[in-house]
Amino acid sequence: MKKKAIVRGISLLMAGLMVVSLSACKKKTQNTSVAGDLKKNANNAVFSMSKSLTLPFSGVFASGSDNGFIFFATDSGTFNFAASDKDGNMQPSKSYKLSADNSDVSPSNVGYSNDGSIYLLDEVSDYDNNEFQYTLVHISADGSEIGKADFKDQRPMQLVATGDGNVVARFDGGVIVLYDSNCNEVSRIANSNAAVTINSVIADGNDILVFQYDDSNKSTLHKANFQNKSIGDAIPYPQLVGGYVAGSGYDFYNANGTSYYGIDIASNTATEVFNLMDSDVDSDSSSVIMLDKETALVYNNAYSGGNSAGIFKKVPPSEVANREVFIVGCFNISPDMKKKVVAFNQSNTKYRLKIVDYAIYNTADTQYKGGLNVFKTDVASNNIPDIMLTTGLEDVQGYMRKGLFTDMTPLMEKAGLNKSDYLDNILSAGSQDGKLYLIMPFFSVRGYSVKTSLLNGKSGLSIDDFMELEKKYDVVGKSIWYCSKDQVIQNAILYNTTDYMNLETGKCNFDSDDFKKILVLANEFPAGDQDSLNQVYGGLDYLSTGVSNKLLISTSVMASFRDTYRSEQSYYGENASYIGFPDLQGNSKPVISPWVSIAISSKCQDKDGAFEFVKYMLSADVQKSKDNGVMGGNGFPILKTALEDMANSAMEPYASQNTDGTWTPIPDEQNSYQLGNKTYVYQSLTQERKEYYMSVITSADKLEYSESKILDIISEETAGYFAGQKSVDQVTPIIQSRVSIYVNENQ
Repeated sequence: MKKKAIVRGISLLMAGLMVVSLSACKKKTQNTSVAGDLKKNANNAVFSMSKSLTLPFSGVFASGSDNGFIFFATDSGTFNFAASDKDGNMQPSKSYKLSADNSDVSPSNVGYSNDGSIYLLDEVSDYDNNEFQYTLVHISADGSEIGKADFKDQRPMQLVATGDGNVVARFDGGVIVLYDSNCNEVSRIANSNAAVTINSVIADGNDILVFQYDDSNKSTLHKANFQNKSIGDAIPYPQLVGGYVAGSGYDFYNANGTSYYGIDIASNTATEVFNLMDSDVDSDSSSVIMLDKETALVYNNAYSGGNSAGIFKKVPPSEVANREVFIVGCFNISPDMKKKVVAFNQSNTKYRLKIVDYAIYNTADTQYKGGLNVFKTDVASNNIPDIMLTTGLEDVQGYMRKGLFTDMTPLMEKAGLNKSDYLDNILSAGSQDGKLYLIMPFFSVRGYSVKTSLLNGKSGLSIDDFMELEKKYDVVGKSIWYCSKDQVIQNAILYNTTDYMNLETGKCNFDSDDFKKILVLANEFPAGDQDSLNQVYGGLDYLSTGVSNKLLISTSVMASFRDTYRSEQSYYGENASYIGFPDLQGNSKPVISPWVSIAISSKCQDKDGAFEFVKYMLSADVQKSKDNGVMGGNGFPILKTALEDMANSAMEPYASQNTDGTWTPIPDEQNSYQLGNKTYVYQSLTQERKEYYMSVITSADKLEYSESKILDIISEETAGYFAGQKSVDQVTPIIQSRVSIYVNENQ
């Protein structure tokens, strides 16, 4: 077993900020299946807590080495720490007085050495006078000072302790410096290649591994050679989506938000070692230090949902509780869904869910479609996951038509669930030919908001109506906020797919006069790059633009009664109407956008067992949700009584939820916005607006459509028109031909 000098604790939530990789661990072949392999190895990365730890102080972070770990926190200019061995035997807390009462220590700039000593960066910041002081400090296990070095205003991005008791600092600009135990500089390496950036360094024993990436996000691994002050040649390594961190037992580890993979450089392999969700650990509020292949420290700090910690040990696969395992496929699973999967696994003694997140295969080399390609390989090999969370899966309607999913109507009846208790329009949107393929426990309604007074009594806008409004309000920012040419086209197809494509027959209408109008309309908007959008919209104040009638339409994602009402008060100062993208007839509605969408594979061997998870998600306990006005929550629940309760809670005074589950009212001064010299206080939802929002939510009848290949074709062919090189009549026949071929090939 290789020794590791420093094991840096890192939040899995932040792991993706470290080193973004480019390709999956291994190439997929026609005979392999991610879902199938997971089913066979479902018990191989399960850990359980062997010892609960009492944290020495609040707001702790951690750093580790071969011999154990330390918890640490800074308070009033004092660095407090407590050391432990790998079994969790904690020593009494100790402290080191920093240079000033306002000194701070960043978690990324603490290194724990094998001999029990600690390297840290003492940071003093005076933002008022723009003065900063950074000092490297080496302290012993008892808190006495061994050495220090003044960095002045040079702040290192990382400190990494090495196996021989030295430390390496990585500075901005790609400079890495080696210091001895007395904090004297020994050697420095300056990155001489301006085309690449040193993104991270980690210790592998006495070796320092350097991760670089170039402008195309191509990542390479190297070893630092401090003797000749250079970075070595690129070393092959398994490139996975996520972050790379040090750890004992392997050369280093990959953390992707759910799992830790051990990386072996010599064999260029990655092995899943610890799966947090399989181990019933909340992976989005936990930080992990791999102490060896079979031991991990898992802790929560004050910034991620509570203070707790424990030593976790690997459970031999033969000793994992014997429950039927269902593989759940998804594309970038949300933190909230992770919690629900863990809760289901903890409460169910008969079944267990194991996640395969295809998003970890998204890479720059595959234009971030690697996950979809791997999923298609699993489909082709008849090894589709038992359950699919289809949010993020393109062309869901196509998979429904092809018989990939199971009709869940009989399963609902058998489970004793009454369809009438749930929103009919949401169930209908997940159905085809009377068969219920998708159940959306939580959803949003996407479309556009517009001042009701501008509709002149109409329920929506036609393309002609919209263009007339543009002429009437001929000012910068007159249209859809921060919208580009390509986004106009994308939204037209997202909200009004059937105007241009019949997905069942394959007939397309991209050479019609109506679609030509969309292109003419899109050409009124800026180009899609961020600089162009900032140039047009960047100087506009969102609130004053809306209130002064300059903003005709704003994109709208309704997922909270309270947040929708607050946005309406802010942007328009009067009632707004919620519509779809301008269509041919002028009566388009917003579309249903699932936040959670569940399907059961037609290949699943135990559909009744798999439906237990759907039943759990539809239960009143899961469905109930107080509306605190925070976007990014659960969205609207499909259970009628839960939706009504959620709406009623938005009519109560605004409140925030405490960690113990109780609610505290928010004072008006914290629940307001400033417009000009006037302060506006957000009001609770009114009965009249509640009824209107309910009508919008319950009348939405179409599921949003997503198929990036069609949008790519249109974007490619319209580029010449937007550049003034081709006419509308020249580009639309080509779009019609290419999209028609693609749609019919994929029927």
